[in-house]
Amino acid sequence: MDVTAVRDAFSLDWDVAHLNHGSFGAVPRSVQDAVARTRAAAERDYDAFFADRLFDELAASRTALAAWLGWSPEGTVFAANATTALQTAVAHLALQPGDEVVTTSHEYDATNRVLALLAGRGVTIQIVPVSGLDAPTIVARVLDAVGTRTRAVLLSHVTSPWAEVLPVELAAAALAGTRTTLLVDGAHGPGLVDTSAVTRHGAWYAATLHKWGYFPRGTGALHVPADARDTVRPLVTSWHVGAGTAAERFSWLGTSDVAPLLVTDDVRAVHRDLEGAGAVQRAALLTDWLRHELQELPGAEPVPGNAATPLMAAVRLPASDGAALRRALAARGIQLWAGQTAEGTVVRASLAPYVSDGDVDRALGALRDLV
Repeated sequence: MDVTAVRDAFSLDWDVAHLNHGSFGAVPRSVQDAVARTRAAAERDYDAFFADRLFDELAASRTALAAWLGWSPEGTVFAANATTALQTAVAHLALQPGDEVVTTSHEYDATNRVLALLAGRGVTIQIVPVSGLDAPTIVARVLDAVGTRTRAVLLSHVTSPWAEVLPVELAAAALAGTRTTLLVDGAHGPGLVDTSAVTRHGAWYAATLHKWGYFPRGTGALHVPADARDTVRPLVTSWHVGAGTAAERFSWLGTSDVAPLLVTDDVRAVHRDLEGAGAVQRAALLTDWLRHELQELPGAEPVPGNAATPLMAAVRLPASDGAALRRALAARGIQLWAGQTAEGTVVRASLAPYVSDGDVDRALGALRDLV
């Protein structure tokens, strides 16, 4: 499958070079169509859809999702996104003043805001500085920081915006059987990296599905460890909050648009097509080349943990205005992430199989002009 055939499966504007898939994702046409059919079915007979069909269809879609992710179906529940899923896990832990959470200096800003709220309630947040470290060393440093008061370790599976893949399964194995729980922010995980190994060691995993998962936006999932499944509750109390299984408790949070949750089979078909045609492998090779070229930009510094990240390439740049750089690129029809971090400006490209060699050439040419 060449890139032209892949592009036919998406509805993006191809006058724009789309190298920021990791921020918002792109929903394939076939998945958009499946959602539209499901919504139409609900509108034709809402009683038959919501009262008679919905719960069986949710269960089937959730079971198919668990199989794709390699998760236990009993521990898999839908959520709106990784942020909602992560806060569900945090709420379950009921952290108290004096408890400690260990995390890194490379966490997503929305996650940092949750940690700040916990700190305001008396929870100690220990932030391990990890700038310039490779991914295994980051995890080792975090584990070294765990102490007798540590109730939870919070790690991104793929850091944002640094695009480092952390070996979270090593942290999960080290913490298994202890009083310290591992929370994994998997906003970039599904479809990009293996998410099954870490959950086999009893970690919570908060996933967004609309990026490399190719689900519609507003879909996510939470893996609930076995020892929490009898008691975990959704953030919103609704009809089935007292049900016997986690899947039932999270199944109905009020009348809402559930169509995006019911297209797992259509999404899996997209993945089979892209992988079977070699489109994902081609995009990975293109990412490796782009990473090398980004590191050749004047003053660019590599992000050590990004060295082996599939479909995402990131570098640090000399002092500059990251937001202004992003706007300048967008004015040239190039979308990629550029912004400020505590370590300076980071530029991150996130590729999907629809990205062409020409898109990458355009982006590199513009960066060479602007940096």
